[in-house]
Amino acid sequence: MNIKLIIFDLDGTLVDTVADMADALNEVLPRDIPPVSLEEARNVMGGGDDTLSRRLGYARPDFDRREFGERFAKAYAAHLSVHTHTKLYPGVRGTLGKLSAYSKVVLSNRRTTFVMPVLERFRLLPYFVDVIGGDSGAGMKPSPGPVLHALGRLAVKPDETIVVGDCINDIDAGRAAGVRTVAVTYGYGGDRSFLERADFVIDRFARLLRVIAQLDCPPCPAKP
Repeated sequence: MNIKLIIFDLDGTLVDTVADMADALNEVLPRDIPPVSLEEARNVMGGGDDTLSRRLGYARPDFDRREFGERFAKAYAAHLSVHTHTKLYPGVRGTLGKLSAYSKVVLSNRRTTFVMPVLERFRLLPYFVDVIGGDSGAGMKPSPGPVLHALGRLAVKPDETIVVGDCINDIDAGRAAGVRTVAVTYGYGGDRSFLERADFVIDRFARLLRVIAQLDCPPCPAKP
């Protein structure tokens, strides 16, 4: 297997942005709803604004999900990468630097306008050849559409690609696209069952180097 492309999720994989998310969420919650803690926000992140609203119990008929999503998006735009708790996960910058031989893409369900400021704040943009958000028109994870979109833009085959992410949306999108998947255990959400669906599981970002070394090796010589 010759790896050419590595596709990374952003939130929960490269950067811990849960504090920004929690602040934005608490700004738009009704006054009769108790504020969401960092740990609670961590458990509901990873599925996009609409999933977030449903996980918080907004199933009543009079709830306008679109309106909630717009208010949340506006609040989140004002809180982008400003919280002191927002930070890179350990080993991210050093590991990305050691992967300079590979094309790398950020693939997020967040709008591109929400992804770019985070990458810019942490000076990560130079490491990536493309940034694809949920507004790309190619669909959103867990659909394979955005993964296949990335492969098409870079003329790379599924067996030359791996997807790295922290939730089931990332893993299922990669699997459906025929791509190898790497799950990180330190990200968001309380349901860890998706780890069983990934081809590889790592508990530290730097261990991605071992996975790449295992996959990106010359073919074994044929036995006589």
